[in-house]
Amino acid sequence: MKPDRFDEGRFEFGESVRVTRNVRNDGTYPGMEVGTLLIRRGSVGNVIEVGTFLQDQVIFTVHFLNHGRMVGCRLEELIGADEPWNPSRFEFRDKVVCCQKLLADHGYHQYEVSAYSQPDRQCRHNVNYWQFGDYLGIGAGAHGKITQALPHNITRSFKPKSPEQYLSNTHKNGGAGVISVADLPLEFIMNHLRLKQGFTPETYQSTTGLAITTLEPALSICLKEELIIYQDNHYYCSEQGWNFMDNVLEKFIYHA
Repeated sequence: MKPDRFDEGRFEFGESVRVTRNVRNDGTYPGMEVGTLLIRRGSVGNVIEVGTFLQDQVIFTVHFLNHGRMVGCRLEELIGADEPWNPSRFEFRDKVVCCQKLLADHGYHQYEVSAYSQPDRQCRHNVNYWQFGDYLGIGAGAHGKITQALPHNITRSFKPKSPEQYLSNTHKNGGAGVISVADLPLEFIMNHLRLKQGFTPETYQSTTGLAITTLEPALSICLKEELIIYQDNHYYCSEQGWNFMDNVLEKFIYHA
């Protein structure tokens, strides 16, 4: 690497480099859906080609041997493989696993992506929220969700953030909008899959007014890739799906 160069001469052919951000398919990688994760940040590969895109972006083609992929990366996305690198806990889960063990040793178990509790001590408001339930927003900056008719009248609202504005008219919303029917499958999935217990087809229908088939084809794709498990009439994330929830949600975003 030539650290004083900020052009196509920064890295040499065959040099080992590390990608510093997740690289997704922008439509130029053949055979995969737009938005698909190609290479996770922190991965190391070797430069095999250099070129330009739109005459002003330097693009290095990097062969990530462990992934079996050759991916175009922008200059600003790469550093030398030997340069200092601070991996996040989402690449290496040692710290997470250590904390989970410490919590478990004290009787706390994970019931939601970001929440742990002792048995029967889960936060009822949070559980209701993640189950796509209804709730009132009371107070400055508060949010609410009310179902008046399925599936066409599920409304989200919020109160003004300013305490002065809120107190001037406590009955007035800062804003409100009906969730479109097209957005309901993703809204439901983004909430329910945060819970370890997952959901049943009956729960999906009773809270959205939609048939379980409206989650297709994303649901079948996740089942095939073992990101989601179907057992005892429940859909819930596998260990892999739980740890990489963004990959699961991508399926429902790009296959909506």
